[in-house]
Formats: sequence, C-alpha cells, structure tokens
Amino acid sequence: MNLGWILLLIGIILLAVAVKMLFDTYAFLDKAILTRGRVLELDTRSSTDSDGDLSYSYYPVVEFTNSRGNLVQFTSTLGRNPPGFYQGQEVEVLYNPQNISSARIATFGEIWLGTIIVAIAGAVFGAVGIFLLLKPM
Repeated sequence: MNLGWILLLIGIILLAVAVKMLFDTYAFLDKAILTRGRVLELDTRSSTDSDGDLSYSYYPVVEFTNSRGNLVQFTSTLGRNPPGFYQGQEVEVLYNPQNISSARIATFGEIWLGTIIVAIAGAVFGAVGIFLLLKPM
C-alpha cells in the first residue's frame, strides 16, 4: 500500500475519533452540573525523555460536593509543568450527576484540548497523505 494512502487513512481515522470526542463532550456539557471545588494537592508524575532527562507533570487532585451532598475527589487527566493550579485553589468543576467519574475542572484546556489535538493530528496526517497521492511521481 502506498504511503500516501496509509497517511490518508490514519488522518481519516483520527478525524473520526475527534468527531466522536466532540459529540461526547457536547453530550457531557449538556448534562453537566457546574459547582465549586478545591485543589487538595498536586499529584506529581515523572517521565523520562529519549535523552534520559527526567521531567515532572503536576495533576491537580480536586474535591467537590455533588448535588446529593457527597464529597467527591478526582484527579485531572491533564498534567502541566509548571503547574496550572496550586494547592488550596478554588476551581469550577463540571460533572455529570449520573457519572461522577466524568468530573473535570471547567477550563477550556480540560474540556477541549484532547479533541483539538486529535483533530489537528488527523488533519495533518490527512493533508500529507493527500499531498503524497497528488504529487507527480
């Protein structure tokens, strides 16, 4: 199979995944309740790059009270360095009352960044694939 076709196929698959993520996010936002929470701590995770250099990412652990009065904790799926939040900081939280594990900090990055990254990757793969298919040999 030609490299152009492979890249185009990867691009189409990634764009389809981005569309699914988009619809899932809209469905989440449609059902989500907005409340206030507090960053309890920063979960520090380390990783090593290809050169062997150690780096750290900081994932906020957030606590909030749901609509039933229960205390809920979750760890954000988006880690940053430098940290995007600090211990004790009040944050807005979105959560689906039927699925507490869906809780997210109510920021643009926490809600949309994954979808945007997958869509851009799909567009780039697809565009390079089309370019290679249309390029005269």
